[in-house]
Amino acid sequence: MRQHLKTFSLILCFVIGIPIVCCVIPMTIPIAINQWTLWRFANNLFEYPLPPNTALVEKRIELSHPGNGNTCLYQAELILSSTSSLETIKSYYAKVEFPRVVDSPYTSKSITAWVKLDNSTATALEKRFIVELEDSGSDVTLDIRCH
Repeated sequence: MRQHLKTFSLILCFVIGIPIVCCVIPMTIPIAINQWTLWRFANNLFEYPLPPNTALVEKRIELSHPGNGNTCLYQAELILSSTSSLETIKSYYAKVEFPRVVDSPYTSKSITAWVKLDNSTATALEKRFIVELEDSGSDVTLDIRCH
């Protein structure tokens, strides 16, 4: 009786376990790869030195689907606090060329960051800026966030 129970438990584990493994692994590996790609892309912006008279308030990253098709949108943002003007911050980041998510012979090798003023928290002495780096990649495989 004990041997039959052991055999039945083992068969049950295989019957339940194999489909779960076959479904979970193909879904989690692409998600992990795209998450790693997002971190690698965002670190290019995050590790770049801040402009003078500027403090870091927050870092944000997001992987999303921008519309129809098989595309992932990789986004990295810095929220900065500074006494400098918008033009000063824009000119600082305009000179920087960040690497793209994926090298392609059909696109440029680098992208530049966008800088905008965050009016919701601006004061007379100190302003907040959003520095955004955005790129897309089309090799999304089975990452459900990009379909």
